[in-house]
Amino acid sequence: MIEILVYLSCTLGHCTPTPLTVTPEALAIAACESGDTVTLGSLNFNARNRRTGDGGAWQFNDATYLWMNGYANAEVDSPKNQYDSFVWLWRDGAGWRHWRSSKACWNKWLVVNTDDKAVMR
Repeated sequence: MIEILVYLSCTLGHCTPTPLTVTPEALAIAACESGDTVTLGSLNFNARNRRTGDGGAWQFNDATYLWMNGYANAEVDSPKNQYDSFVWLWRDGAGWRHWRSSKACWNKWLVVNTDDKAVMR
């Protein structure tokens, strides 16, 4: 697990800095979906793809995010909620097909093993 940033978590007007810890696999996917496609760990939680309409660091489809969370537009949601949604779909690498369109990019960091799970090289 890698701590990538600190974001503000606010409840009833009281905000506290909160670290977000993610897996290396999540960083690889995010680098290809919302990052610079070259640097492992580059990502943008506020990204919105104008062509596909996908949003957030892992570029969730609005319909998928609506189904998972009760609202669309992942890019306006918290980093933690975006990451939790990624983890749920990723299923320890078994859910790699949700991001197969960017496989040519993340393939430099991840490999799909014989158990059909995407893992770090």
